[in-house]
Amino acid sequence: MPDISKWFAVENLLQTSGGGILGVFMMFAFIKGIAKQLFGMVCLALGFVAGYISFRHAPEYLQRWFGVVHPNAVIITSIVAGGLVHQVARRLLGGVLRPGMGEPQSGGGRVRSAGLSLIPACFLLWVLGMGIRWTGVLSQMKFLDEGLREDKKSLLETLPLLARLQQTLTSGWAGNILNRTDPVSSTEAGALCSLLLVQRDADSWHRLHQDPACAAILRHPAVVRLVRDKDWSKPASFQNYAELLTLPEMSTALKDGGLVEQLRKINVEQKIREATGTVPAE
Repeated sequence: MPDISKWFAVENLLQTSGGGILGVFMMFAFIKGIAKQLFGMVCLALGFVAGYISFRHAPEYLQRWFGVVHPNAVIITSIVAGGLVHQVARRLLGGVLRPGMGEPQSGGGRVRSAGLSLIPACFLLWVLGMGIRWTGVLSQMKFLDEGLREDKKSLLETLPLLARLQQTLTSGWAGNILNRTDPVSSTEAGALCSLLLVQRDADSWHRLHQDPACAAILRHPAVVRLVRDKDWSKPASFQNYAELLTLPEMSTALKDGGLVEQLRKINVEQKIREATGTVPAE
């Protein structure tokens, strides 16, 4: 054990005192930085929870008030709800915990907490990535569903921009992280919903069952139970895609790891184009 008594000798007292004071200030700065970053993360988390709740329940109310609702309206409602809750929480919690805590930091404060700010920044990027994925899935479902309802030749058109952006966030290291942390398994849920919406066209539905990969999915016991559930038919009829993604029965079906892997392996747009006869089967 090192001898620390010499640190308190008269000749070393000045250095020891200076080092101690410096260490105390560094400790306080570190704790203050952590507190501010935790405060920011709590506000972000509350905003995300509010946005997620809105994402799940907004379609019902929007449809009641406005009739058929565009999928992007659900996302916009979720963003607005999340942003409002984030700002209100920032002001209220900041006023309760410490006046001015919720306000922007000074230059010195930003420097001291630069390293710790990486945590809420990553959380914010995750929220943004999830927003793009969910919006893209809804956009893809709308594109495929309207193609089945109206002119099947429209299925040959390029997917909407948000749907293409969503597809870029399903692969690579970033896609793997988002796949593992997506609370509604949006990519797999969107693929399954898109396949089930083919029921609108009897001939296409029959051809879809002739494809081995699709048939294995559609005949899965969890999927069969989902199709028979009355909670599926209503939102499917009224194009409430967000509600379809968040049905409890959908979550139950996607707990099967084998089913999830099968959904990840198929190209749902290509399979639907082949089933409708828009393009020849590969």
